Amino acid sequence: MSRLALALLVAAATRPAPAAVDAEDLARFLPDQFNTVAVLNVRAMLASPRAEREGWGKADAKEFLAGAIPVHPSVQRIMLATEITPTRPGFGPTVAVVPLREAVDLERLAKLHGGEVTTIGEDEVVACPDDVNYLFPLADNVVGAMRTDHKPDVGKWIRHAKDARRSPLSVYMNQSIFRSGRTNHVFVGIDTADLIGEKKARALVALSPSLKDNPDAAAIQTFLAGLRGLRFTANIRNDGIDARILFDGRVEPRFKPEAFKNLAVEVLERNGAMLEDVVGSTPTIEARSVILTFKISDADLSKVLSIFSIPLHSIGDDVPVVPNQISPDATRRYFRAVNQQTENLRRRGINLDDLGRTALWHETAANRIESTSVLNVDPAAVEFGRGTAARLHMMAASLAGLPLKGQELDNKVYAVVSPHMHGMGWGWGGFGTGQMVTQTNAGEIFLKKQRLIKDDTDSRNRLWKQIDDERARVRAALREKYSGDFGP
Repeated sequence: MSRLALALLVAAATRPAPAAVDAEDLARFLPDQFNTVAVLNVRAMLASPRAEREGWGKADAKEFLAGAIPVHPSVQRIMLATEITPTRPGFGPTVAVVPLREAVDLERLAKLHGGEVTTIGEDEVVACPDDVNYLFPLADNVVGAMRTDHKPDVGKWIRHAKDARRSPLSVYMNQSIFRSGRTNHVFVGIDTADLIGEKKARALVALSPSLKDNPDAAAIQTFLAGLRGLRFTANIRNDGIDARILFDGRVEPRFKPEAFKNLAVEVLERNGAMLEDVVGSTPTIEARSVILTFKISDADLSKVLSIFSIPLHSIGDDVPVVPNQISPDATRRYFRAVNQQTENLRRRGINLDDLGRTALWHETAANRIESTSVLNVDPAAVEFGRGTAARLHMMAASLAGLPLKGQELDNKVYAVVSPHMHGMGWGWGGFGTGQMVTQTNAGEIFLKKQRLIKDDTDSRNRLWKQIDDERARVRAALREKYSGDFGP
């Protein structure tokens, strides 16, 4: 695996490994019934032949840069959870539960993350510099991390954890963690009970070009309507990364698995979550599950994990704390990682036909920048990264709001219709034969919508110019200070 997808794995713990904490034990610490959960079994990954062969355990911890979820390898296992909603995927709250071998040290975490120890209610927490990420103890040796812009949620979670005895997750999610979260290197589970249903299943089938006139369409719709959820697993092998997506239903799949795979590929593409490796997957049916089996690339694994974006890069018992020690190498890696996120985003461009998907791309890029380690990074580069993330968040919010603003304008369209104008068959906008529109503001509303898009585009262009200007300024300063290559 490349450092993009495996930044969480590099470096080895210098002390003997502690007893494992079962994934299902971590679930009890979660603050709510999230519909999406991930388990990363770091110790198992580090023990794989490929990790040993490629020397992941010998690399310096400062190599944790822009990985999907960078985590220090002294952490044996980590659980993450988020809430995926169809209308705003990628914008939900995200939390993490990380067991340590030693007691949680908030002062140390604050130094590692460039944050400060503060209080929420009666509880001490570490507030990260972005003001939306918080770290705090859930138990003596368990760290909780939350990404939220509503601080009372942090205090509520801490109070909940003190008396937590059982998992708040759904039966399906708990079963999935027990079946797949303990044994696989990477597990992601999604409970789809409230995401699909009969109406959504009908729409998915109706919108599918591959299912048009397909005799399996009705059976697939029935299966989708009763879909309990899906499980994604990935395991590191000598010849790559084995991945599977299991669609778990309530009824037996009575259709050709290839037809279902084609629909899955279409849905991923339409929602901006396309995994290129899924196209070449092998579809099979087993009991009440449709399974897609494939080799996944580092880039696609990073996409899967990018829905969980919180700063975990410096959580671990063996992360060295060296206050005020700026490293040119760490600064260079951070600066390049930030620029890589913006360049990837630019290559994707703007999809005006699906602004929600484009907003998600911007939000994800901003989250990844905020999740990148700032340990030993020059403050000037850190300020540039945080400013870039803030501007991308602004673009995401603007793009997400455009359809709502457009709908508000559409709701103001009016038309005065005069029936039976000389018996002529006039029609406009769906009005019947023999009717004629004598007064309407449709043209005015159309122009306002065009202006809305132009103004939003102008605002995004201004933000991009600010990012470019700041990048050039900071790059010049870093070159003068440290010399070396900080990019073109």
